[in-house]
Amino acid sequence: MSTPVPLVRSRPFAAITPPSIPLVSEPQPHSPQSILHFLSSRIRYATHRDFGSSRHNFSGTGGPQRDSFWQRFRRRLDSVPSEYILYAVIALNAGVYTLWKYAYYNFQTLRDSRLLRWMSENFMVSLQNLKNGRIWTLLTACFSHMEESHALFNGLSFYFIAPALLSIMRNSSFLALYLAGGIAGCVTSVGMRWWMGRRDTPSLGASGAIYALVSYLACAAPRSTFYVFFVVPVPAWALLIGLFLYDGYKAKNGTESKEDAIGHLGGLAAGVAYYARLRFRLF
Repeated sequence: MSTPVPLVRSRPFAAITPPSIPLVSEPQPHSPQSILHFLSSRIRYATHRDFGSSRHNFSGTGGPQRDSFWQRFRRRLDSVPSEYILYAVIALNAGVYTLWKYAYYNFQTLRDSRLLRWMSENFMVSLQNLKNGRIWTLLTACFSHMEESHALFNGLSFYFIAPALLSIMRNSSFLALYLAGGIAGCVTSVGMRWWMGRRDTPSLGASGAIYALVSYLACAAPRSTFYVFFVVPVPAWALLIGLFLYDGYKAKNGTESKEDAIGHLGGLAAGVAYYARLRFRLF
């Protein structure tokens, strides 16, 4: 019986107080010093929910077009109160975290490593897991935390950032952004480590998804204010550039320690790309 291989932990955010915005009909061991704390953001320029995407489809002849399954599913998802989406994501992360704790309890107390091995194979992303056909780990790793500090910081980050975005996005678009950021972070982390010839180190956590939320928010409201370390006001556009430079430097020089800076870059890029897709309809 053996414990899982060492992990790469993602550096989380702490908090951003959601703004109050009227909706319109359309648009590892972590040290406190290493964590960016966000207290508030005023989204003055994000005024269109999903940037005016149409709620209805029509055929070229002018008649109504029959909705597909995914269109009906999205419409039902968008009709759910946004608070349900917020707490569902938190509950899913909490549930996976509880499974990790139970798996470690079985291993340490009962010397039974079966559940711990199963969690490592299904809730951690690594090149080895992907080679073995466990493609789903690109998704499940985005909801997976093993340590209290990692789960707490990512959970608080999501709790304070998500309402600001849910106020300007439909539920379906928000979930797509969250999942795209998490998966992009996983793919970038595994792919770049393989390309640079670095050791295959499993990674897990929601930081890639959270970074995508932050970068999208910075693109949607570049003049909004974030408070770093609770006291230092920083414009959103400057924060986004700073995060790219900071994590880019750490990724290039291999000074990540237990932070997955490469995965952070993937999440940041996903948020910018998703904003461009909705705002400018580039792809």
